[in-house]
Amino acid sequence: CWFKYGGTWVYVVGGLLGAVFLFVVVWFIEWATRGTCNEAGLALGLKHREAQKMKMKKDESGERNHFPISTNLLRHLVAGPGLMLHFNFQAALIIWALVLACLWMGFATFVDNDLWILGTRKFGTPRMNCILVAWGYETQQRLMWTKVLFLW
Repeated sequence: CWFKYGGTWVYVVGGLLGAVFLFVVVWFIEWATRGTCNEAGLALGLKHREAQKMKMKKDESGERNHFPISTNLLRHLVAGPGLMLHFNFQAALIIWALVLACLWMGFATFVDNDLWILGTRKFGTPRMNCILVAWGYETQQRLMWTKVLFLW
C-alpha cells in the first residue's frame, strides 16, 4: 500500500512534530521537578487562591465551607444571578435539542426509514452515482412534507 501524496515532506513534518513533542515532554519533566525558590510568594499565592474560591455562607460554627460538587447551579445562587441564568439557558438549549432529536427520530421511525439514510449513501461509479442522485431526488421530493412539518 503506497501513500500517493507521500515523499520527503512526510518525514520532515513527522520529524518536526516528533521534535516538538520531545521538547514539550522534556520541558514538562524539568518544570515538574523544579524546586521552590520563593516560599513566601508561594504561600501568598496559595492564600490568595483559597480566598478566591466560592464558599457557602457561614454555618453554625462560623465556618465557610466550599460548595459541594453536586450543587445544582440551576437553582442555587452561587456566583450571582448571571451564572444561574447562564446555566438555565444551557439547560433550556439541551432540552430543546433533545426534543428536536426525538421528534426527528419519530418522523424517521414512523413515517419512512429513508429519512435515516437520505444524504448519507456513498457513491461509486458514474452510473451508480446517477442512480443514487435520482433515488435521492425522488425520495427528497416524496418526503418533503415531513421536512416542512418538522421545521414548522
